[in-house]
Amino acid sequence: MSSLGWQQVFELRKLVHGSRLLDRVELVVTSPLLRTMQTAVGVFGNEGEIYGSDVDSVIAPKNEISTLNNYPPIFASELCRDRLMESEEDDLWYPEAREPYEEIAARGIQFLNWS
Repeated sequence: MSSLGWQQVFELRKLVHGSRLLDRVELVVTSPLLRTMQTAVGVFGNEGEIYGSDVDSVIAPKNEISTLNNYPPIFASELCRDRLMESEEDDLWYPEAREPYEEIAARGIQFLNWS
């Protein structure tokens, strides 16, 4: 994640923690893209998990959700991707070859029925 991205994460973290919103969050679900997992851990994770930790060690493994240190569990799901991509760098992204919105909506419905 870029330095601007981390700055935005820490600003959002201050807002979430300052507003006591964190007290009402039961589960954080994120896309498996690295930058989205970093954002989820940065905003909702234990501060000790943010610095120098492997983000994958904080994200609950597939089909397993656990809570650590009174922070909400963070779960990565493929159904949360905005668009289906094959690379973290979005190197296969072309504006004329995008996933149709209907397919994104169908994944959204599938995600809402995941439990």
